[in-house]
Amino acid sequence: MDDRMRALIVEDEPLTCLVVKHYLLKNWTCDMALNGREGVDSFIRACESGLPYDLVCLDFVMPGMNGFDALKAMRNFETIHMFKKRGKILMLSGLSEPTDILRAHMSGSDGYLPKPIYMPLFVYELRRLGLLAS
Repeated sequence: MDDRMRALIVEDEPLTCLVVKHYLLKNWTCDMALNGREGVDSFIRACESGLPYDLVCLDFVMPGMNGFDALKAMRNFETIHMFKKRGKILMLSGLSEPTDILRAHMSGSDGYLPKPIYMPLFVYELRRLGLLAS
């Protein structure tokens, strides 16, 4: 059985997907979703299969279901099904107003990264979240 960590990248920008996936591919198994609805569906399927994601990188602004609604749906699923270990959800966004960052944290995210993704900050967040050894 593969003991690599599992990540879900929910992002409608191909370049951001590729940057995040490129970094994670060495030690992670990565799945991708192009919008919030696909992301929620993938998240729920992974939880129900007994192989939940260790990390979800979730864009704020996407067509259809946005990142906030997807975040709420994921956290609600975890709460309803009484998961003791919640996955780490890292919001990614070009929006950088303090109110956007606060809203992300108040909605249940574990972290926030502005786009474009700055790799040293991404690595710092993974370490802070306990997903990467120091």
